[in-house]
Amino acid sequence: VAVIGGSYTMPSGVALEDAYHSILEDRLNRESPGRSHEFINFGVGGYATKNKLATLRRKVLEYRPDLILFVLDGTKLADETGTKRRFVPKERETNFFQSFAWQLFLKSPLVASFSNDRESYLEKQRKSLAKLDGELQELAEISRAHSTPICVVELDHDPSSARLAEAVGDLVRQNGLHFANTVPAFAGVRFRDSSVDPLDPHPNPAAHRICAQALYDDL
Repeated sequence: VAVIGGSYTMPSGVALEDAYHSILEDRLNRESPGRSHEFINFGVGGYATKNKLATLRRKVLEYRPDLILFVLDGTKLADETGTKRRFVPKERETNFFQSFAWQLFLKSPLVASFSNDRESYLEKQRKSLAKLDGELQELAEISRAHSTPICVVELDHDPSSARLAEAVGDLVRQNGLHFANTVPAFAGVRFRDSSVDPLDPHPNPAAHRICAQALYDDL
């Protein structure tokens, strides 16, 4: 099983053995004596869907996997990797509230989730659904050409992403691909309780276990 994803898949903030795909691999091997399951991790932090598609074409297909998990980590659909902005230095005062640490804190999804910034983030992702549709069409073509099933995984532990995840699922199914969604498994769970720490929104080991169970059920 080839697993293509971003920082959640890499995994960032937890040990490799605590990652959802490692948990799935161990469980399937325990439950299937005489058959070996191997999950090959192609997760790279910061990868957008176009990077994942390139990884699929240039690396993953050489392994001839029986199944491909194409993971949308954190419901991140917008592609910011190619954004170019002219650098304009700003005058800064030497105090904590102008420091890098404070700016990083303000950008944390844990802060944004309790403000209008979180809704702005989700709206930005919703505007990228048309782009995602084109990428899903490409995925479907690859699946047919290589006779390899591809499951698009909505891997997120933030309940506020539920409606967006449903929209993604509709597009995935319209393109004839399989879909798995971890978001419903976190209904009633506070985002901060399933994250690594207050400044790191990546899923913690407990969240990875929940994701692994949700994927097991879907698959």
